[in-house]
Amino acid sequence: MIEWISSSGRIWNFVIYGPWGSGKSEFARAFTWSMKNKDRYLVLYLDLSREKSDIVLLSDYDKSKLIMEVIKTSLGKLGEIILKMYNIIKKIVEICKLENNKFIIFIDEVKHVLHYHGDSIEYLVSSAENVARDCARDLNLESINIIFITSEQTLARDFLKYEGKFLTTLLFWHLDKESFSKLMKNLNFHDKHIIDILYRLCGGCPRLAIDFVKMYKQDIMLLVLDYVDRFMRALLKYLRVSGKCFKDVLKEFKLILDNVDNVELCGIYDIFLEHNITIPIVPSFKQLSQIQGNYVGKRVGFQLPLYYYITRLIFEKGSIDIDSDDVKRLVSYLESS
Repeated sequence: MIEWISSSGRIWNFVIYGPWGSGKSEFARAFTWSMKNKDRYLVLYLDLSREKSDIVLLSDYDKSKLIMEVIKTSLGKLGEIILKMYNIIKKIVEICKLENNKFIIFIDEVKHVLHYHGDSIEYLVSSAENVARDCARDLNLESINIIFITSEQTLARDFLKYEGKFLTTLLFWHLDKESFSKLMKNLNFHDKHIIDILYRLCGGCPRLAIDFVKMYKQDIMLLVLDYVDRFMRALLKYLRVSGKCFKDVLKEFKLILDNVDNVELCGIYDIFLEHNITIPIVPSFKQLSQIQGNYVGKRVGFQLPLYYYITRLIFEKGSIDIDSDDVKRLVSYLESS
């Protein structure tokens, strides 16, 4: 990331997007921490999904509390962060003596600021560009980069319109199998057979690994049934708003199972994006981690292999009535194949 940021040669912003639960926020926090006291860099992480007392992580740890006070006194509400970003950055530059240095700012869960911009991604992105340019010029910064993070796929799709104009998109994916297995062991789960099945279901999603151990009490059936329920909520919403009959949906599912990219041709695509079931993929995007799995096409992917298997279950059964016996057959298939 440092190479990409440095190689731009000018003021440039970024957006990190990827599947729900893939670890984007953890990556940003780890990145910030890893830059602790690194010469000529200051990294600020802002989590807009939390209360103000929890949102700040600064690579210059000794000044974190002071910077927290600056943000608390400057903001009425977190969503105003872009509107007041210039003044906040100016105070931080003065406190941290950042002249001729590089400043990187992560803004996590950026959807929370849109209310203050009339729900306009264009205004948000162009405002961030103006803030970065003005700060670099007025405050004698060598560079400044604002990096937005989002898991909302409808929002991510809107960001794509400005790729190459105001920002660069960084695509983040789940863990590879080796890293996923290491995470499971760190969670004190060591059954290699179950880890293999879980990996095939979740594609290396770290959030799902944690939920499996802590929330689902290490019960794969319980996990799958919960995600069947999530999928069904999206499917039933599509049937309501589209007015289509279930036979039409089965035709769409046939297209999707033939080629995941065909989901773009189906009416259910927008609902799938809204419910974080699928994710748009553009091959030209810079990838922070390797995309893998047969549930991913060239332009679109299921966020979890599990959603692909649920699509297939519904198609093969010809019914939305997926029960525990169907889930058992799915798990048995994964065990034997």
